[in-house]
Amino acid sequence: MEPTGHYWKTLANYLIFRQIRVVMVNPYHTKRAKELDDNSPTKSDKKDALTIARLIRDGRYYEVYMPHDIFAELRGLSNARISLMKRHSALKNTITAVLDEYFPEIVSVFKKPLKGKASMQILKSCHSPP
Repeated sequence: MEPTGHYWKTLANYLIFRQIRVVMVNPYHTKRAKELDDNSPTKSDKKDALTIARLIRDGRYYEVYMPHDIFAELRGLSNARISLMKRHSALKNTITAVLDEYFPEIVSVFKKPLKGKASMQILKSCHSPP
């Protein structure tokens, strides 16, 4: 199968519980192989299934490891933390870009413009209510 989103996990757990071997194909590899097969980026379920089957036949897959109990919880929490940290960084970069555009002098006045009470108060006072 091709792991996209979180939808594959329930089926994979069900199959593994019944001692059915589950292997994965990288979605990027599926996309590239599909384009190589027919020189077209078009997408359909039938075409994707055939491409995935060919990749598995050619040995271009990896074994699934599904952790259980505390290890599953740790993996889930770790992935959630990584996702939140990426979102945090993206938001911080967006705020920095806005500050650089509208308040370029703020970094020369305040060492950490997003942390200090005074700088936050100045930024709040610049906000115009709707």
